[in-house]
Amino acid sequence: MLVDESALTDIPEAAVRVRQGFLEGSNVNALDSLIEMTTIQRSFEAVQRSVTTIDSMMETISNRLGRVE
Repeated sequence: MLVDESALTDIPEAAVRVRQGFLEGSNVNALDSLIEMTTIQRSFEAVQRSVTTIDSMMETISNRLGRVE
């Protein structure tokens, strides 16, 4: 998930406070991150299969061209 930098705004220093005993909330949605990671992994696997297929085809072509009949 890419960050839309146009949506980012600077917060004035006067509005920023550090408070003891408070927990900071996460800026990451775990479900969205998991979905994005799964999508990326599946895309990688598809490209990997394509490269393997192309490599196999190139090997077959080079073997057939090298034969003298």
